[in-house]
Amino acid sequence: MSALRALLARSAPLLACLGLLGIWQVASLILSTDSFPTAWEAIRTIPSILGDKESLINILASLRRMAISALVSPLSFRFRWD
Repeated sequence: MSALRALLARSAPLLACLGLLGIWQVASLILSTDSFPTAWEAIRTIPSILGDKESLINILASLRRMAISALVSPLSFRFRWD
């Protein structure tokens, strides 16, 4: 029983991702609009996005902005404007 519990604990993130992808897939099939692709269509386009130089530059710029905000945000708690 503990081995099964340990296996479920280790696979919980994977199961959560698969569950979210499943919900996305079902929602896109129910809505059936062109502006909301299915999860499978989005996954199939990942290689072409990662192969495009401009997309990689934009992804890296977004990651840079997130890193800067993560570093700066603790300062906002330290220097509160009361």
